[in-house]
Amino acid sequence: MLTTFLVNCVGIAPERIANFAELPPNLPSKIIRVNLMSCVKMIELILPGMLKRDAGIIVNVASMTGWRPLPYMSTYPASKAAISFFSDTLTDEFGHTNVKVNCLIPLLVATKIASYKEEEANDIVVIKTETYARQAVRLIGNYRISTGCLLHDIQVC
Repeated sequence: MLTTFLVNCVGIAPERIANFAELPPNLPSKIIRVNLMSCVKMIELILPGMLKRDAGIIVNVASMTGWRPLPYMSTYPASKAAISFFSDTLTDEFGHTNVKVNCLIPLLVATKIASYKEEEANDIVVIKTETYARQAVRLIGNYRISTGCLLHDIQVC
């Protein structure tokens, strides 16, 4: 059986913290387009084939920042919250099929968007990208929502 994987892992954020009115023109809508709408569009394109084959796994990467308001970064967490809720809804809608939807909600990972370099990551507070990816891959298909790694699970508790 052919299983299709779709991983939506994209995100942009303001380069500096600022209130909504101080952001460059069109940046808030660009953040929503890149972070959320690209995810929706990819699912629109790939999901019909998955349903036809009754097989597939969709992994959407959101963020823990989407679980609570984050003043001075309003559109980034809003876009990530929407991805989380969208993923949860799709899980319910297609739960009767063999198409699985997972959502990862990481905390701090050493990425450009988090403003951490790989060498600054200590796998305690900031997780190295390789460490995160290795742990997250093991969870794909098993949980509808997860932080993606043990350390983030502990931090959330």
